[in-house]
Amino acid sequence: MPFGINAKWAIVSCVVIVTLQLLYFLNRGHALPGQADNLNRQEIAYKLSALTEAYTSNAHNASVGVVLASIHTDDLTWLWDYCSESHCAPFVYSTEQPPQPGLLQPTTWRGREAAAYLSYITTFYDHLPTYSIFVHASPDQWHNDLFGPRTIDTLRNLRLQAIDAHGYVNLRCRHDPGCPTAVHPNNPSDSDIQNNDIRARFAEAYQQMFGVSADQVPDSIGNGAAQGGLRADSGLDGDNGNDG
Repeated sequence: MPFGINAKWAIVSCVVIVTLQLLYFLNRGHALPGQADNLNRQEIAYKLSALTEAYTSNAHNASVGVVLASIHTDDLTWLWDYCSESHCAPFVYSTEQPPQPGLLQPTTWRGREAAAYLSYITTFYDHLPTYSIFVHASPDQWHNDLFGPRTIDTLRNLRLQAIDAHGYVNLRCRHDPGCPTAVHPNNPSDSDIQNNDIRARFAEAYQQMFGVSADQVPDSIGNGAAQGGLRADSGLDGDNGNDG
């Protein structure tokens, strides 16, 4: 019996303590731990949005733009830190519905980060920064094999002279793509055919894009990391007003 009474008092004490903590946070106007993370992410999103607006209104003449697709759980603090130190312009697209307030919206919801990248190019075609860097939103990554796992370190070590020399550079330095095979152009799955997925017509698209015959279409294609740097005047004909 004493043990039962002690257990009840322990439970009551825990409930009282938790209740008092909740009242403390609410009365002091503090966010709960989980809410604090959400508020911080939203604050960062609005700060990044302000930098984007400054670029589009010509108040911020950035020569480098960092383009990425994001969802509400992404921690973009690293991007704010990088833009603050490098004076680049962020172009962050919210690729979920409903979109995250303050961020750009892609012109289509299909294609994952490709939707963000293409939306950026078409929207800012006549006002592209000299350099556009396309990366994933995560502060840590595994696609780029040098300089450790942090995305910000990869960008800090990116030489713009390399982009000048080649027009485009892949942020992965090794030749193997680092990602598994994802597309079989000559043998699409039944589900891809039934769902009218692009992979069901990939062989035809490949022939049109690269001007090759059907027998030159590879049997398998890796799912690339979709990260790289592009110089505006190397492959795009937009009016780049930020050269130099």
